[in-house]
Amino acid sequence: MIKIEVDEFTRNLNLLSKFIETDILKVDGLLLTLQSINEQASNRELQDSISAYKSMRGYRKKFNYSAIVILLYGYFENFIERIAEEYVKAIAAVAENFEQLPSKIRENHCSKSRELEKKLNLDKYKNLTKDQIIANLSSCQNIQSKEFTLNVEAYSMHNANFRYHTIDGIFADVGVQKINRQIINENAFSSYLQKIDDKSTDLQTGKSKIFIDAARLKLEQTLNELAQRRNQIAHGAEVDDILSPEILKTKYIDFLRQYAQSLEQVLQASLSSFEKTLIQYELKNYIKIGSPFKIWQKGYVPGFSNVSIDIKLKIAVGDEVIVEISIKKSKEYKKVKILEIHVDKKTQDFIELSTLPLSFTLKLDQKIKENHVVFVKK
Repeated sequence: MIKIEVDEFTRNLNLLSKFIETDILKVDGLLLTLQSINEQASNRELQDSISAYKSMRGYRKKFNYSAIVILLYGYFENFIERIAEEYVKAIAAVAENFEQLPSKIRENHCSKSRELEKKLNLDKYKNLTKDQIIANLSSCQNIQSKEFTLNVEAYSMHNANFRYHTIDGIFADVGVQKINRQIINENAFSSYLQKIDDKSTDLQTGKSKIFIDAARLKLEQTLNELAQRRNQIAHGAEVDDILSPEILKTKYIDFLRQYAQSLEQVLQASLSSFEKTLIQYELKNYIKIGSPFKIWQKGYVPGFSNVSIDIKLKIAVGDEVIVEISIKKSKEYKKVKILEIHVDKKTQDFIELSTLPLSFTLKLDQKIKENHVVFVKK
């Protein structure tokens, strides 16, 4: 699930922050204290230890910097890969068949699956087989079949480090356009940017075009710099500006923690929008039975009076109904499951609707209101 991946990434960031605070900063502070009192110390062994620390201080600083950056980027890359896959899984779980999937996911499935097949030699795909990939592709050939399986790992593949535009590209291929721009517009992230700003930039101007441009630059610089620093370390290049653990924590760790939480909000909103679109698409296969005349049990038990329709159909316990909700000038829809059916205060497993008026109550798994309109499947 999307939230699980965010929680796991956040947990890793918190552990890294704790490592910096307890294992690096406290040890460095202790060693500096020992160094300061060593000038008058007569203990030769202590003097030798402090001298060794002084000679290795630069190496220790470089080692800590390298370890933090490599770990941090590794956590981030894994997080983006996993959350992209979980988003595709969530979309596929909502769609009834391959045809209902967002166009980008459908269009990219074949080419990305073929590309995935070529990368099966990589350790990250050791649990996949060529036969699995082909079988999943085959299951999507009948676009209206309810039995289909996507090669979700194909949607997390990338040929470059995760930078601003790489991340945009990964999510554009699953139908979420300009995801970094959406993250910038997310309230919690924009508030975070204003909070950490030194009040000397355009990040204090609210959600104007000036703010959007400044926020995009800040986000792009942060993501790109992390990837660049990781590459310098991985390729053994000399790093001129070795950042302290404190700066790494505030500049990258805290930043990415908020980025991940806002990314979750954007993806959940996109998933919710997709679900509503699908429900509207499905509505043509449903027939209206109207609004409840009365509600009991705080909205969970609506009552319907003298319902008649121009066809004969059966609704049963376990079926889903669609509920239409009017909000200002727009309409929203949600699916609600029938838990119980009552006619004349008697519990029934099903009822048959027809041109003959019928009064009944339903117990649902979600609340509805008297002004909501209920549709049942034909």
